[in-house]
Amino acid sequence: MTETPPPGDADRLPAVSFRHLFAPDVRALMVAVLASTAMNSFEGIGVGTVLPDIGEDLGRVDLIGWVVTAYLIPSAVVGVAAGGLVDNIGARTTFRLGLVGFTVSSVLAVFAPNMGVLLALRVLQGAASGATVSAGLSSIGLELPEQLRPRALASCSTVWGVMGAVGPLVGAVMASTVGWRGIFAAIVPFCAIGAFYGWNSFPGPATTADDDAAAVAGAGTVSGRSILAQTDLVGLGLLTVVTVALVGGLSTISWSSLIALAVATVALGALVSWLRRTPEPLFDPNAVFSRRYRVANLAPVGVFLALGVQSFAALYVRVGAGQSAGVAAFSLLWTTIGWTTGANVTSRLLDRFDELLVIRNAYVMMFAGLVTVALSSPAALLPVVFAGLFLTGLGVGSTTNAAFLLLQRRASDAEMGRVTSIHQYLRAAAMTLGVAIAGAVIFFTVNRRVGSVEAVREALSDDDIDVSPDTVDAMADAFANAAWVGAGVIVVGLVGVTRRRRNLAAEEAAKHRNLLPGEPVS
Repeated sequence: MTETPPPGDADRLPAVSFRHLFAPDVRALMVAVLASTAMNSFEGIGVGTVLPDIGEDLGRVDLIGWVVTAYLIPSAVVGVAAGGLVDNIGARTTFRLGLVGFTVSSVLAVFAPNMGVLLALRVLQGAASGATVSAGLSSIGLELPEQLRPRALASCSTVWGVMGAVGPLVGAVMASTVGWRGIFAAIVPFCAIGAFYGWNSFPGPATTADDDAAAVAGAGTVSGRSILAQTDLVGLGLLTVVTVALVGGLSTISWSSLIALAVATVALGALVSWLRRTPEPLFDPNAVFSRRYRVANLAPVGVFLALGVQSFAALYVRVGAGQSAGVAAFSLLWTTIGWTTGANVTSRLLDRFDELLVIRNAYVMMFAGLVTVALSSPAALLPVVFAGLFLTGLGVGSTTNAAFLLLQRRASDAEMGRVTSIHQYLRAAAMTLGVAIAGAVIFFTVNRRVGSVEAVREALSDDDIDVSPDTVDAMADAFANAAWVGAGVIVVGLVGVTRRRRNLAAEEAAKHRNLLPGEPVS
């Protein structure tokens, strides 16, 4: 990593340490951000471990998948709308609204009498989560100095990693002792910590002198009506249709999925048309992939198949490698540990190197990891497969954090909320797409080799079932094929990032050549 950095990165900022995150002027904000991160990550991981118990207690097992989906969709969609609120009414008010909604919905979920009520509460919980995540990540860009942001984001990734490791264990303990309702009760202490430290520590709206004068004149509170007035409800509705239809279309392979994808396409066209016509859009569609933000927004999207492959690691280990459910669950930790390690290493590398160089090398790591998985999985060399998953996670953590920091460095305070939130939405949508594509590759391969994916379901139904060698081989090859497809996507992204960095270096060289003698570089 010794190449000349692109424009704007020639002089890297002075290095800092993690202890600076808890200096008196930012300590309360960082504790609140980390608490809200723990709150959201524990909810996402812990609830998934008790889904069978929820179905057994409340019935309507056919709706059990929506316990997760009903949370994820409003979290992603409302997160985009929350970006506008951060810019207009401030991260402080946005965080308060989200925290109150999350706390209330979590407490009520403890007493949910049936599946319908639980799903409604999950929608509210997801919407509130989107608001708190948007406020927290935007505040990192608004309040922390640039050289401290990598450490802050690495700390958030570490919290996610810790929750990824202990969440399933806590969920299992809860399920076997107090029951699934204890998962929702266990979230409340995180909410309390977030409220104690974050109620007044989050920043208000980015204001001009005129705005300050208006605030002094009497703008002290924000009503529900003013919040709705500052939200592009039409754009929000169309984005919801796009997201729901996309999830529905990618969750199954049938004629109905084609209809859902067609609806998503039409709704997306209507959304883009609306955003370009309305004076106060949910987000600026032209800015999403503009020259200023293109690499920052596309770089994490490029890792979506890497994430999709790791999502099926447990299935491969259980069926393709013939291991127990415990070993299969253990396989999920390797990518999580790699992700957390990559985020922390990146926070230090960015003290010396530019984001595009870090992203390029992270893509190389992801490519190497996926190729390792593809070569070793047919032979069931699990230590090598796990090493490949760790290396893949290392690249994912480095890419996503470097891209996010590049985005916030280029965003102004006035647009920090919208820019941050649409970036998060793109990442979430890309992860969904990656899981769908990897699943399509895997199940297409299995279906072609053994005639039906039911053989995989039968293998998962009973630990003592005698799985046929054909099914084992088909699953192993299917996982390898998904890894090869992911590696191909990574190559495309690697070429794009490399070309972009070379173009920036060429522009910088041209700028120097065109300067008059003695003229300073801008």
